[in-house]
Amino acid sequence: MHEQILNVFDAVVLRVLQEQQNKSPATNDQTNMRIGKCMNILRMIVEKQEYISAFPQQLEEKLMPLYLYMGNPSVISFDEDILIILKGFIKKSQRVTQV
Repeated sequence: MHEQILNVFDAVVLRVLQEQQNKSPATNDQTNMRIGKCMNILRMIVEKQEYISAFPQQLEEKLMPLYLYMGNPSVISFDEDILIILKGFIKKSQRVTQV
């Protein structure tokens, strides 16, 4: 069961990246809503101690593509979500890593 969470996590991160890349002014609101739902899923996974304990490095590495967007947060609508996820990850893992 726990290994499957990595697949879900990976798929949700990929979906956020795809939505962001395919974003257009005509679909901006719908895209932001889908990204928001994906970010909620990621946040719920990161808030579960059992997942953080089992896969800390794998989960953090899967978040790296999203962290890269923080270099230019004006192009995304989910910068606050990334910070919330990062804060939750640090809180649950009780450490800060190089990633």
